[in-house]
Amino acid sequence: MPKPPPPRIRAFCDRLPEAAEVTPHVEVLSGSPVAEIVTLARDERPDLIVLGLHRDRGLWDTIRETTMERIVRISPRPVLLVTDAVDHDYTRALAAVDTSKACTAALLAAARLVDLKTIDSFYAYHVPFRGLLPGSDRTAFAKPYLAEAARDLDLWLKATPTLADLPRPRIVNAIVAEAVAQAIARHTPQLFIAGAHGSASSARFRLGSLTADLVRDPPCDLLVARTLTAD
Repeated sequence: MPKPPPPRIRAFCDRLPEAAEVTPHVEVLSGSPVAEIVTLARDERPDLIVLGLHRDRGLWDTIRETTMERIVRISPRPVLLVTDAVDHDYTRALAAVDTSKACTAALLAAARLVDLKTIDSFYAYHVPFRGLLPGSDRTAFAKPYLAEAARDLDLWLKATPTLADLPRPRIVNAIVAEAVAQAIARHTPQLFIAGAHGSASSARFRLGSLTADLVRDPPCDLLVARTLTAD
């Protein structure tokens, strides 16, 4: 049976602009956290699942998925992993784009939290063996890869008019993990946005394992979506 929230949570909810439209409640469930959360999300169909940072279990987390990873992998709803104090709006959001349905879902979920026009985003592509070539040959060798990345990005943007307000993502010549690390260091985002199991026509655009690493050690609040969901 749902119960009213504790006074501290009630007071926080009352400060929100939408307070008059929402009636918060607390429901205590018994069972596996992953199974109970995912089942509740399927039944209630929330716009977003919000989770606090999980406790460090040391060696145990290195040999099996964390609770967060399993929820993100199984849940049909977007998941927001919160690491920062909930006392401010997001003013610096960063998105890793890979042109997948999961990426689209994550950005659509982010649009409920932050203006799409303010999101900085990048699309990473990798030129194999480029570093082994003489300097004068690198640019010419990279051109077809850059053209392919630009073409894939254009097709994705054209196919997703709901993201029309998103500034065109920067195309970055780097492996995805490297591009993410550089972008985070440069922008120090308050919110990072990614698809959970992103994949495109080429393996060099994959984000799956990277997203799992981000869930394990988030650099800031992390919004992840696995797929598009029907409202």
